[in-house]
Amino acid sequence: MELSDYLLTPFYLALFYGLAYAVRPAVTNKFTIKYFMPAFSVKIVGTLALGILYHTIYGGDTNNYFHYSSVVYSAFGKSFSTGLHLIFTDGTMTPDISPYALQIPWFGPGSNEYFVIRVGAVCALLGFNTYSVSALFFAVLSFTGMWAMYMTFAKIRPQVYKELAIAVFFLPSVFFWGSGLLKDSLCIGALGWLFYAFYRGAIEKKNIVRCLIIGLVAVRVIASMKMYILLAFVPPAALWVFNENTARINSPLMRWVAKPFLLGGGMAVAIYAMGAIAAADARFNIDKIGAQSKLTADYLQKVSASQGGSGYNIGVQDGTLGASLAMPPSVPS
Repeated sequence: MELSDYLLTPFYLALFYGLAYAVRPAVTNKFTIKYFMPAFSVKIVGTLALGILYHTIYGGDTNNYFHYSSVVYSAFGKSFSTGLHLIFTDGTMTPDISPYALQIPWFGPGSNEYFVIRVGAVCALLGFNTYSVSALFFAVLSFTGMWAMYMTFAKIRPQVYKELAIAVFFLPSVFFWGSGLLKDSLCIGALGWLFYAFYRGAIEKKNIVRCLIIGLVAVRVIASMKMYILLAFVPPAALWVFNENTARINSPLMRWVAKPFLLGGGMAVAIYAMGAIAAADARFNIDKIGAQSKLTADYLQKVSASQGGSGYNIGVQDGTLGASLAMPPSVPS
């Protein structure tokens, strides 16, 4: 960390806390208001702690994201249009951005990591290219989605406000790994907004246009980094919609007759959506899941062995889905 981190971070902390206090009455009720500032505070603590840990011990992702975001930031100093091009590019190398893009190994079409760099570059512009300030922006963006998700959960199960707050905000792994300048912060925030938009628009059927816009933006953000989150979210969401519509049929006889058709429709929509999502990322095509599983397992075992960490072994895989499903996990001796 540099001198600017120590000089600017207190100012931005005061700014973000002021905004948090200002919006709190509008986004809480008498039961949730007491959790708002503590939840916001652990988010801030988590992002600063993660930054300190990575800068002093780990190194790695968050430092790399900031470094390459700084490359994009530097382009604005030479040419504002070049900087904008780097943020909105589709990953195609062109002469105007090549001096900067060549410094970023993650640059390219469909790069999951480059999306984080785009967001990081915008945060760098707003925070004078200061790591801790950029990380605070990530934390705040993440918190907005998590609070939207929490309020939605609380609406569904109002009798467990406290338990939901603990689960969403106060588990150490959540507020630590989900707060810094990382993919996870953006993903969990976007997932929160997606869940809010889905429940508000598709289940409650309120503010449908606004929820559609929020949902599409959230889907775009998630798909740009971790497509498999959508693969996990869409099927149960589709089934929930059809089940909810079934429950709203007043006649027991009509409900009994319609339920198989609505359930079948929900399953069809879920399967179609999964196929469409998988088609956007070849790694998650059903016929390539086995190969992707093998690739991920081999990588995790390699990292675990090289760093002396804990791990597990599911056996030797051949890259097929059938072989992967047939292998029970085993703990290495």
